[in-house]
This record gives sequence, C-alpha cells and structure tokens, in this order.
Amino acid sequence: MSHHHSHKICSNCGTEVQESFCSKCGQKYLDHKETLGHLFLHFFEDITHFDSRFHKSITPLFFKPGFLTNEYNAGKRTMYLNPVRMYFFVSLIYFLSFLLPQKPLFGGNDNDTIGYSIENDALVRITRKEKRQIEQSEINSNINFGSLMKLSIKTDSTKIYSKHRIEDSVAKIYANPKLSFFKKVSEAQSFKLSHMDKDIVREEISHDFTKNIPKMMFVLLPLFALLLKLLYWRRKIYFIDHAIFSIHFHCFVFLNFLLQNLIDFIYPSYYINTILGLGIFVYLFWSMKKVYHQKIGKTFIKYLMLIFSYFIFLLIAFFINGVITLILL
Repeated sequence: MSHHHSHKICSNCGTEVQESFCSKCGQKYLDHKETLGHLFLHFFEDITHFDSRFHKSITPLFFKPGFLTNEYNAGKRTMYLNPVRMYFFVSLIYFLSFLLPQKPLFGGNDNDTIGYSIENDALVRITRKEKRQIEQSEINSNINFGSLMKLSIKTDSTKIYSKHRIEDSVAKIYANPKLSFFKKVSEAQSFKLSHMDKDIVREEISHDFTKNIPKMMFVLLPLFALLLKLLYWRRKIYFIDHAIFSIHFHCFVFLNFLLQNLIDFIYPSYYINTILGLGIFVYLFWSMKKVYHQKIGKTFIKYLMLIFSYFIFLLIAFFINGVITLILL
C-alpha cells in the first residue's frame, strides 16, 4: 500500500518545511495566496513587536546605565532593539527634532526677531514687541501694516542685503577666473558674513552645526570604543563588546540632547538643560562601573582618562564640523 507524502517547500529559500515555520529562514509557510487581511495583520504584528522592543530598550537605556550592554553581552538580544538599529533610529529622531520651530511655545522674549521684510533689497528686522505695536497702530488708524513697518523699523541697508542679492554676488566671486579655489571660498564666505544680518548668521551657523553632530558622533563611535579597549586591555575583552557599550552610551547622549531640544521648544530652561548635560557625565561613570565591574576608585581613574582622551577627539571633530559649517553657509 503506497502513501502519498506531501512536501511543504519554503517559498523564500526553498527548504523543506517540517512545521509551520521554515527552520532555515524563519518565514511562515502558507499553502495559499496571502490575502490583503494577512498583509495588514503582518504589518500590525511588526509594529507591535517593534513597539514592545522599543519600550523594553529605551526605558532601561535612559534609567539603568549599562543594563542593555550587559544584557547584550549575556546573549539576551531578541527582546531588545539591535544596538546599531537603535542608534540610527534615535539619531534620526534627534535629527528630526531640528524641524521644530526655533521659537519656543512659551516664554518668548519681546526682543526676539520674529520676521523680516525686504525693502530696497535690504532686510528689515521686526521683533515681537514691534509687531504688536504696529498691529495696534494699524487697528487704531487703519494704516497699512507694510507701509507702517517701513516707517517704524530702522536698519542699515548699506550692509544687510537680501538673500537673492547675496547669492548673485557670491556667484560672481566664484565665476572670477583670476581667483584660486581657496581664495574664492574665502572671499565668498567673507562677503556672506559681512552682508548678512548677524542674528540670521548666528542662527544658521548654530542650527547647521548642531544638525551635523549626529554624523560627527557616528565617526567618533569606533574611536570611543578604541579608547575603552586601551583602558581595559588587560581584561581581554573583545573590541565588539566595547563597541556595543559605545553605541548604547551615544544613544543615551542623543536621547538627552533630544529631551533638551524639546524643553527648548516648549519652555526654555537653562537650569534643567544644565542638569541634563551634567547627567551625561554621571551616566557614563555609572555605566562603566556596571559593565566593567571594577572598584569605584579604579573606575573613576579610567573614567577621567576616557573623558580627557575623548575630549581631544571631540575638539578636533568640532573644529572640522565648524569649518565645514562655515564653508557650506
């Protein structure tokens, strides 16, 4: 008597499937065409699974220094976000925080510049207080807002040019065949800085400089891990383990910066941001103590050596970042 044996073949990798899932690639076996309902079900499962791992990873990352690194090194990795994926996710959210309006929701200063108008190809600045005065005068006398602004705002139109005029002048500098490349860059940037409104220059430089920090920190990740490798070279710890520590620490730094950005957006507080900034140093020390399991005195010495060495790399990186920011202004 012959028996017919039906073989289930994984459509993803071609391996014979014994149960419901492929033992090689993990894909679920389906003997029928997937429906639209299945598609949305998989999407919901992926989202909830990510959300679960996100919560289980971010909460201890912020409040339990060294915990995620120890869990990863112990082999407990499925229930937490992959360190590299977490780094890119957190740095992306930090980058997106720069899309928030530059002015806070509450606590704005009356002297803050809130708008600009172009008159005779020059920028005319208007502050929060002046805007209220102009609007009130407009209500009282029915005078056009634009014409009243021309009379009430003073500016040096011989030095501050519109963006269009600056771009035309810079283009002429770069088109000059008598100048070398570095001379063109130097003169173009000098012209921009001398003919743009100082408040705009400061704001753009600060914004672009800070926006480049995630890229800068990504380059510094392996350097941070290398410093840890040198500090703990007698422990015979693999470089990858130091790299995991480095990634988790820098993820915390980005979360810390993100929180500071949110505070600045809602209601700026110098004292709260200062406390958060100092918290980074406390977090680093406690993480080293929890992960490398050495006495407080020995950990503190290595902590100071790490900060001093890394600070030198940071200075170099910040300098390069500043130069690039000025060139691309």
